[in-house]
Amino acid sequence: MTTDLPTLYAAVCAKRPELAVPSLTVDTNPPGWSLCGSWCGEHFAAALILSRWVEALPTRCSLHHLEADHARPEEWQVRNLNQSEWLRIPYAPTPLEALAAFYLGETA
Repeated sequence: MTTDLPTLYAAVCAKRPELAVPSLTVDTNPPGWSLCGSWCGEHFAAALILSRWVEALPTRCSLHHLEADHARPEEWQVRNLNQSEWLRIPYAPTPLEALAAFYLGETA
């Protein structure tokens, strides 16, 4: 995982508490994720977060994957078809970063 997932998750949940995954917490000692008191790995936590955030996208918004080519790396973007300004939402290297940018209101 290329992102600092705990920091990204905390930032989005601070602004949008309804996007938190129920019973998912970040343990600081030892570092890791837990779900309902049981340890779970970062990839499992990321899958739960990704599912929650994609499910919460507004109608006519979607997560897009842009394949890598010789000119650019693989990228992800949330496209908002409700607005003509969808291109202003930034590209990101991971789907979670793209969703976080959308929910945090970041623009390119």
